Amino acid sequence: MARKTIEKNISYDADTGKYYVNFNYGKNEKTGERVKELKTYPDLKQARKALKEFNSNKIKGTVKTPTDQTLSEWIDEWYESKELNCEKTTVYGYRNIINNHIKPALGHIKLQKVTTSMINTYLLSLKKEKGLSNSTIRKHYDLLHDVFAEAFKQDIIAKNPLTNITPTKKQKRKLPIYNIAQLKQLFKLIKGDRLEIAVKLASTHSLRRGEVCGLRWRAVDMDGRIISIEETRTQAGKELITKGPKSQKSNRLLYITDALYNALLQVKAKQAENKKILGDAYDKRDFIFCWEDGQPFRPNYLSDMFKAFLKKNNLPHIRFHALRSSFASVGAHVNASERQISDASGDNLNTIDEIYVQTLDAGYKDALNAVSNALEADDDE
Repeated sequence: MARKTIEKNISYDADTGKYYVNFNYGKNEKTGERVKELKTYPDLKQARKALKEFNSNKIKGTVKTPTDQTLSEWIDEWYESKELNCEKTTVYGYRNIINNHIKPALGHIKLQKVTTSMINTYLLSLKKEKGLSNSTIRKHYDLLHDVFAEAFKQDIIAKNPLTNITPTKKQKRKLPIYNIAQLKQLFKLIKGDRLEIAVKLASTHSLRRGEVCGLRWRAVDMDGRIISIEETRTQAGKELITKGPKSQKSNRLLYITDALYNALLQVKAKQAENKKILGDAYDKRDFIFCWEDGQPFRPNYLSDMFKAFLKKNNLPHIRFHALRSSFASVGAHVNASERQISDASGDNLNTIDEIYVQTLDAGYKDALNAVSNALEADDDE
């Protein structure tokens, strides 16, 4: 038996015992074709209610024309725009989250069909099934929120499914750092090692890994005893990226202490020998922390080297970045102020207070000298 029209846009099929509602979205702006969608309901009351809500939302402008575009397809469009406007390291992080997590879990679902419940289930699975940290899960939340916010902005979806989801709070982890005694032991063991200058730049002058790897002789004024932090080298996967410092405050001038001055002289002398031997084969970019041929170290390899050195010498494991934290901790021990530590490290005061030290004037030269003297002093003195 054919379907019988009950009223406008509602019909009844006696064979199935269901009511069919025809939702008319109007014409497709690109093709000019009329877009319709047919849905079934068990009784007339529900069919009328659904049609009434649809027409009301259509008047309000909250009804979106159905599209077969999947979340995976939309997220590819979104990613292309991010590639043009974001740092390479940022989009590299996005790509890993998208390809390794979001697409396998949600990519096949139509963009307009993704619900708050689906997103909640996905975020919970990151914690329960994959064991990811709250900080990492927050990155997934932020990325998805941006993805759907852009779809809403472009009038593709009626609402952002993440609007009513409370974002995961980021964890404030206190990573292990070295105290003065441990740093002094590290200094003794690393003396003469290729890592020595990198460790001293990080622990006595609070340079980041990328700042150590990006430091060139042109940024060092040995006569004026000043280092200019103006360049950093980072990695996005296998790609090496040279760029400016992390923030405006990170672009800073640092006083060269006596201990660092002597360490730099030793590096300079060794590189002069290598230049004589290699001649034109020596890398002319003039990096301070580099191989025998002047080629700079990859930032990730610096971390690997540091980890291997600690293990070889039976020293407690810490991340290379933790040497910056150790610098702030030693600074507090020698009574350097928060402002001094902030000026030297290129971090804001909140970061210094919350992450590095609990108790920490702009005379950061005094702070650098105090930290250096504390670490270079003999235990017998």
